Amino acid sequence: MPASVAEYWMLKEVSTFNGYGTETFYARWIGGPSSICSVAVSPQGVTICSLENDRRLSIPFSSIEVATNNNARFLLKYISDTGVADSVALKLETYQASVSLYRAITEKHAFYSCETVRSAVTSQFVRDLKGTIASFFNENTDLGTSRSYRG
Repeated sequence: MPASVAEYWMLKEVSTFNGYGTETFYARWIGGPSSICSVAVSPQGVTICSLENDRRLSIPFSSIEVATNNNARFLLKYISDTGVADSVALKLETYQASVSLYRAITEKHAFYSCETVRSAVTSQFVRDLKGTIASFFNENTDLGTSRSYRG
């Protein structure tokens, strides 16, 4: 089996593992009982779990209204399961950690949930030399193209 095929099958198998594609951050849950928590940003949304008690909050991307950061503080406003606007405030260790959490949320949302980005990504392609030359004369030609992403 060629190395590229083995790599494809290995990545396909690994992608089924629990937690694949998840970035985890650690913060202090503020507002109410303060506790240390893990913040997992996955392709489905954000899950915040207290490491000190049973407090857990799962927020799908479709429910998130606003995510903001100010210094090491992070605020996530969302619509709860009951349809009520709610928010969660977190304090991360550093400003850079807060920025990284913000970036993880916005990038995962844009790539996995945002329909305008998804269509832009799935419509991308790569041209070979022959296709590039042909596109000088006819921009809409499919000659020499191969899709770079198949979703």
